[in-house]
Amino acid sequence: MDKKTVFAFILIGIVVILMPYYYRTIMPEMEEQPQSFQKEDSISVGVERRIPARVEPEESILYEPEVVEKAHQLETETIDSAELEELYSVVETPLYVAKFSNYGAKLISFRLKEYNDRRGGFTEMIMKKTGSDEYYPNAYFTFPGNNNLSTDALVFSINSAMMSIEHGDEYDLVFTKRFNNGGLIRCIYTFEGGTYRLRLKVESEGIKLDDDYYFRWDGGVNVTEIDTLQDLTYSKAFALMGGELEKFDAPGKYMDRNGRIVEKRMRPSGTVDWIAVRSKYFEIAAIPQGNTAGIDFVSSRTSSGKNASKEFKLALRMRNPGGKLNQDFTLYIGPIDSKRLSSLGVGLEATMNWGWVIIKPFSKFVLWSFKLLHKVIPNYGVVIVVFSILIKIILWPLTHKSYESMRRMQKLQPLMKELKEKHKGDPQRMQKETAKLYKEHSVNPMGGCLPMLLQMPLLYALFIVFRSTIELRDAPFMLWIQDLSMPDTVLQLGFTIPMYGSHVSVLPLVMGISTYFQSKSTIADPSQKMMLYFMPIFLTLIFNNFPSGLTLYYTLFNIFSVVQQRMLRDKKLDENKQVKSAKGKK
Repeated sequence: MDKKTVFAFILIGIVVILMPYYYRTIMPEMEEQPQSFQKEDSISVGVERRIPARVEPEESILYEPEVVEKAHQLETETIDSAELEELYSVVETPLYVAKFSNYGAKLISFRLKEYNDRRGGFTEMIMKKTGSDEYYPNAYFTFPGNNNLSTDALVFSINSAMMSIEHGDEYDLVFTKRFNNGGLIRCIYTFEGGTYRLRLKVESEGIKLDDDYYFRWDGGVNVTEIDTLQDLTYSKAFALMGGELEKFDAPGKYMDRNGRIVEKRMRPSGTVDWIAVRSKYFEIAAIPQGNTAGIDFVSSRTSSGKNASKEFKLALRMRNPGGKLNQDFTLYIGPIDSKRLSSLGVGLEATMNWGWVIIKPFSKFVLWSFKLLHKVIPNYGVVIVVFSILIKIILWPLTHKSYESMRRMQKLQPLMKELKEKHKGDPQRMQKETAKLYKEHSVNPMGGCLPMLLQMPLLYALFIVFRSTIELRDAPFMLWIQDLSMPDTVLQLGFTIPMYGSHVSVLPLVMGISTYFQSKSTIADPSQKMMLYFMPIFLTLIFNNFPSGLTLYYTLFNIFSVVQQRMLRDKKLDENKQVKSAKGKK
């Protein structure tokens, strides 16, 4: 490994180390939000607890709030004026438990059953307002031409209190709002067992609505990870418009110098294929089936003490010629899983994080390889072991040439020293004679670092895959390594060491030791002996906060490299012995 390669490693390490400090300067840490629900041993019992006591779960009850009779006016009872209690409906599928309110026909909880929230419960997707138990409104409609009528402010009737559906089944949850003139707005959610896809149909009868209206989703995806800073770093909004992916993020600060909340606003026009908002591992998306005209996008950062979050407000501008609603939407609320997103057939997989353009093919290759191996190997830790062996086998010929090149470089060191003494006053002559020496002995000075250079994009791809793909989230290996997407922490220090962090992980220590032995046999230039100690220490420091899966891979690769070096060295010794033996016989 030459100085240029070491310098490249140092630069990558500096970037990785400084990024968290940069994000802390623009985004204060977020306090853990208390979870509304705890994971229950029995799902059916959990659902029943969420039904108000006055409701008998086995009955099919139609909740119909009273309306105020005011003829020939589009006026009705709103949430602010309603005296009725808020009523709920719960729908459970094999993948999630969804809870709706008749206030605004809105979704107030969507808990994923196959993913835990790092605190022992199901992962909650719906976001609460900072410092409040109030949920952000979502999947609601506004009509500017009808006195800013908003479905979020209306009290709806519900056709069912509770429903459990199995894989392959479908169920319609119907919300109806009747106006005093006999007209109505109806929102129909269609659930499919075994998928994170929902269908939403909104329709109207007997009322004249504005030709243009908005489909809105406020808030974002709920924070689900213990490291909230990382979760919010990945939090962004997206839209596919005319085949082009548009990305939206929150402003870099919470308030300006005058104490006013900073907002970022955008209003792109054109056909919208879909809108989405994501966190580190999860995503909420809406796919309209009708005429669209653009998006109104507003974002900001919210803060209350140590709390911090990103707030997104997405308003999809819809065309409704004739003023009668009959519009379909497809909603996706679930994990950022490439297969599930691709199955929707609209390009939602474009929201996935694959790294830079040059790294993207490597990231896709790594994830594809992992998933392929996981079909026959149920443990992702073992998958990493097998993957590292396969990569070592593929790179074996190049590594062999690299070691041979470094061996020849070691033999040239006395001659190189003579050239430096002979031409120390003539750098150009020195350079010319050095190149001549390399050519005579068939030495490539860059040959020793070629395998490392080939590994660089692969290492970064592994970093991306381990840090942001749902497949590795909560994936255990063995013993103390229970989450390959997180550091394998065994001890919390209670204080922070610069570059190292506030915890102790085992794998980075093993990796540092393996790096020492791997470097010990490859450093050819005596002037680079300091790197023998610097690199193991430096890599141990920065890998302490890396995903344990990445550290496991790099540790195994180092160990296999040491074994390969030993094998090549022993082979060389055997060849020398055979040559000496042959000469002795003569």
